[in-house]
Amino acid sequence: MSLELSIVLPAYKEAAALSKLLPTLKSRAAELTGAHEILVVDAQQPLDETPAICLAHGVRHIHRRYGNLYGDAIRTGGAIDRGRDRLHIHVGHRGASARLPGGGGMILRSLTGPGA
Repeated sequence: MSLELSIVLPAYKEAAALSKLLPTLKSRAAELTGAHEILVVDAQQPLDETPAICLAHGVRHIHRRYGNLYGDAIRTGGAIDRGRDRLHIHVGHRGASARLPGGGGMILRSLTGPGA
């Protein structure tokens, strides 16, 4: 089966936020399509429990290539993802937000924040 959607989450010391976000994200992604993958693109070296959180939730964990900047995480995800479409989600301590590539606008906000 080919993948329809790759969800790429650049992460840098975001284990706490990911532990709250991933269960909801997995459920919502499955509602959209069964043919999806979730990639967490972490720092070049482990800085927190992000690898263990990803393993516990059954999502792919990869380390950034090229450097440790946010753009390096985006490029790494783009080089590795397998989906026909790609969604980048910004993860932070206040929740998560996402934009479609090419300026598609905000489509998801605060999966883990108030009102989620």
